[in-house]
Amino acid sequence: PTFMDLTRLSGQDIALAALLTVIALMLGLMAIALFAAKARKFFQSELAVKRLNRSAGSIMVAAGAYLASR
Repeated sequence: PTFMDLTRLSGQDIALAALLTVIALMLGLMAIALFAAKARKFFQSELAVKRLNRSAGSIMVAAGAYLASR
């Protein structure tokens, strides 16, 4: 990392930086996994899938209309 003076780091500093990096990565990956699990439960609903399809279709129609008007 450029915010650390690498010439002045001790072994303990390197271990601490590695530990903090692992903790940050694990927290980020756990957040993604939790969000994905909730999204999976949400999109198993027929109503949610129908709304998603309509929203996606509306966005595509709007994009097509925008491109056609150019």
